[in-house]
Amino acid sequence: MKTMIIFLLSVTVLPKVLSAQPTINYNEYYEIGDVINMLNVDASAINAGAPGANVVWDFSAVSANGGTSTTTIAANTTGTFNTSNLVVTLPNGDMEYMAENNTDSYINAITDHNTHNTVTYTYFDGAKRPFIYLGYYLDSYKIAATTPATTGNGTMTISSNAWGTLKLPSGTFNNVLLIKKLRQETDTVSSATVSFTNVTYQWFDTSHHAPLLELDSMNNLSGNTYKAMYLASPLAVQAVKTSQLTYTGYMLNNELQLTGTFEIGTDYQVTVYSIIGSKLYTGDFTANGATQRIDLGRDVNPGIYIVSLTQRNDPSFSQVIKVVKQ
Repeated sequence: MKTMIIFLLSVTVLPKVLSAQPTINYNEYYEIGDVINMLNVDASAINAGAPGANVVWDFSAVSANGGTSTTTIAANTTGTFNTSNLVVTLPNGDMEYMAENNTDSYINAITDHNTHNTVTYTYFDGAKRPFIYLGYYLDSYKIAATTPATTGNGTMTISSNAWGTLKLPSGTFNNVLLIKKLRQETDTVSSATVSFTNVTYQWFDTSHHAPLLELDSMNNLSGNTYKAMYLASPLAVQAVKTSQLTYTGYMLNNELQLTGTFEIGTDYQVTVYSIIGSKLYTGDFTANGATQRIDLGRDVNPGIYIVSLTQRNDPSFSQVIKVVKQ
């Protein structure tokens, strides 16, 4: 494995401008129970634009195209790939086994949801943290699979050459860093050689796990394909790891009960999602104690649910609660 990390600062940039450059600590730094809903949009309307500082990317008028792509994050309790602490269910249903820490997200394996064939990876680092403007990271990795018999090598290059303001249909975001991922891989599949190049642009701010916007392109024997999507509800799933607030919940029949450090008299909004990201309920309440009882208006099936809790008058407050109904 070859690893190279370079951070470059231009000496011609004024210190005042440097101080405004974002440092991204939480790019793709997911937690158990996270549900990432991305709204698919017209990829032809999205581009990385010119490099530099204080760039304005205005995609506020981009049109929806093809529904929502949902990714879910769960603990790895499968008994396989034990070095992976997370299992990521991708929008197409494939299962990704990930070893995540505060600086890296190593992908150890991906299992196809249809064939159940598994590709394993060695030293495949899918995300590097923290990341800054003009940051650069290069790493190599290996792949292997038994069905079909596959071996291969690849490189992942992660870089950033722009930061600024991002405008989306969901809002305007400041101090956004554009991160480019260049993945190049050559595989031998049943004695045939196959190569591809994957370029992904991701726009991150300082307070979200998931990218605010993503543009993905793939070049292989089948030609070029493009896909673009931006972060949809719940938009304000914060990537803040230092919160001292504690909330728990459970469901009984058609009632959701939340217990935690509620501020009495404060207005909250609660949204309930299924584990696959479908919105089941949204409503408001004014806290009147440590436990809140919320009528969902219907009984829900046993399973795992994700509850997003926000305060109406404090945009910085956001809690995500995993609730299991027996």
